[in-house]
Amino acid sequence: MDSTTQETSEAADQRAFRLNITIKPETKIRLDEARNRRGVEINVSQACDRAINAELDRSERPGLADVLCRLRIESDRRRGVPYKLGHVEGTKWAREIGSWAEICDYARLGEDDVVLGDVTWRYKEGGKVSGTALGFLGSFAAPREDYPLNSPNRFGAPGFVDDDDRCEIRPHLCDQYWRGWLAGVKEVFSAVSEDLQPIFPTTPASSDDVHEKLSPLLAGEIDPDDIPF
Repeated sequence: MDSTTQETSEAADQRAFRLNITIKPETKIRLDEARNRRGVEINVSQACDRAINAELDRSERPGLADVLCRLRIESDRRRGVPYKLGHVEGTKWAREIGSWAEICDYARLGEDDVVLGDVTWRYKEGGKVSGTALGFLGSFAAPREDYPLNSPNRFGAPGFVDDDDRCEIRPHLCDQYWRGWLAGVKEVFSAVSEDLQPIFPTTPASSDDVHEKLSPLLAGEIDPDDIPF
């Protein structure tokens, strides 16, 4: 067998196979409704493939089924108890507190935007260093109006209160919590975006654009009274 024939044979072995499946009427209705929502994408073939493999794992290796299931979900980053707590809190915030514009803004972010690290705090007067505290360093930050920020002298986000009412500030657990929080907010966004038009901020003008528009005014070529404000 030459190399071309071998490559063709290997490609054939890796091709997908079509199967006919049967689902309940109520499942079909839910699936159709989900597919009609903006921002919701469901790959049925992929979902069926995962479900079949999960059942095969349970039958062939019952002792490893739960481990395999967990690792498939947590293939890249952990989603332990703090993640679940954050998910509940994020869902509650989106349902009861956050504005639609805020929810849309968070819906654009991903897990990788949740970045935690030490933040240096300074006194407002004199510029003296007062200390460091765990804070948000990425594009994601908890809404300050609802979650006071952590500081050298005060407990706050990204810290959270666990099930035992203890203040948790360990970075790896806080990372899980706020990734779960973001996932909860995004789920609410997906659920209601069918009925509400998403609100996304416009791209701010660059400094060059601003300078170009203001330069005639600065040069005295435009009367300030002629500017429509």
